[in-house]
Amino acid sequence: MTTWQQINHWLKTMSKIINSPIDDFVFVEKEQKTIVDDHQSIFSSSDPTTSTTFDGINRDNTTKVILSFESHSQSICALKSISIYLLLRNKYLLQQLHVNISLDECVVVLEDSEKKLLTKNDTRKALSEYLTVDNQPIHIRISILIEIIKNDDKQQLKIPISNRNTTIEEILPLTNVSINIYKYLASYITKYIISNNEYISNLNETKFFLVKENETCLISIKISDELQLIDINDGNDQNQRFLISATMSDIYKQNKIDTEHRFLLYSDDFVPSLDIPLTSFPKISPIKFTIIGNNLPITVTIINDEHSIKFNCSYSMKIKRLIQIGCQLFNIKPDFYQLMHLDCLIDDDDMSLEEIDSSITDAEFKLISKATLHTSIRYLDQTIVFPCANESEILDIVKEAFTKLEIPQENIDMYQLIALDNGRTQLEFDTMMEDVLGLFSSDITTIPFELKKKEDDV
Repeated sequence: MTTWQQINHWLKTMSKIINSPIDDFVFVEKEQKTIVDDHQSIFSSSDPTTSTTFDGINRDNTTKVILSFESHSQSICALKSISIYLLLRNKYLLQQLHVNISLDECVVVLEDSEKKLLTKNDTRKALSEYLTVDNQPIHIRISILIEIIKNDDKQQLKIPISNRNTTIEEILPLTNVSINIYKYLASYITKYIISNNEYISNLNETKFFLVKENETCLISIKISDELQLIDINDGNDQNQRFLISATMSDIYKQNKIDTEHRFLLYSDDFVPSLDIPLTSFPKISPIKFTIIGNNLPITVTIINDEHSIKFNCSYSMKIKRLIQIGCQLFNIKPDFYQLMHLDCLIDDDDMSLEEIDSSITDAEFKLISKATLHTSIRYLDQTIVFPCANESEILDIVKEAFTKLEIPQENIDMYQLIALDNGRTQLEFDTMMEDVLGLFSSDITTIPFELKKKEDDV
């Protein structure tokens, strides 16, 4: 069977006979710009049923390229004028390297002494720009690109790894941050905290959050007595760690729970809607849920100002409990609120939903503040307003502000609260609101404050 090497030899011989010597050359498939192997049969270089054109190129216009992906490597002869970008669009070559992921999830590393990470613009340059003085082979490695977002400041980190059999524990030090502070990687899709022993090869994603311990919380899921068999990733009643910003929808996704036929019950009396974040639940570890097979019959919507939350509950639920749930999910204190239904205030906290309307399946309520005193706290470019009482302590007000502003409670000693009276009085945390009122006119109903970091005054 005739090979391209034999064709090359025959042409050289003929050139000597006609006294017109020609240089050594290679054959290039014109459309794909692919250099064929000298030992390859000319009949296997293309589809025999179609016409294919090959160009003869002086071998001096080519260079040796070593391409690697994970444990696979290919050594090829390539045109010096071709770009790395076009080289990596060769489907046959990618098959030989066993590249079975999208190139959009990869980066290209020049395996020289500096292991240079090439940009998109770099890959569009000709191979000739990467040749060394002694014309050594160009070694190009296709690496998997891991994208990491620091959860606290949203800084983006991009880390190439050469092998998918790399654990999360091995990736963490590559972020160049303190792994004593930033302890976990979380799924970008579900915000689930991934085990440090997990391999990238077992995950269907390459984008993650980098998080601190205090940015996470534990949940547990158990199966109700009516459901004994269900596919839960981490097993029945096992603790799972999530970002605190995760929603109920993230928990359903991570655990592959069918949202049409399975539901997560909280506190044995209500099913939170999918958009409820974990920050809405009390800071008790773990946050406990139970899987049930049938949703509770009444969908309740509670509105607070311009925001609303939904959950499902039973007909026997009392108004007092509705207020507690609503205030819990809004992160506000129930002492200052009552419910309004169909423009009527509900005075009887012991009334049940069934007593309001036994045929209702969707009920809407409004949370109405019954407080006569409010506080307004300015922090950076935000201002929050919430009710308080004369007997409220400044420490409690600051803690509530921290919850609403999503500032870690353990950092409370780093902050100060300033009353925005004429003298901008700095307040001690054990001060009572009734003492603060003396700094303002007697008819004021909303007390203005500013929350600041102590270091801002240095």
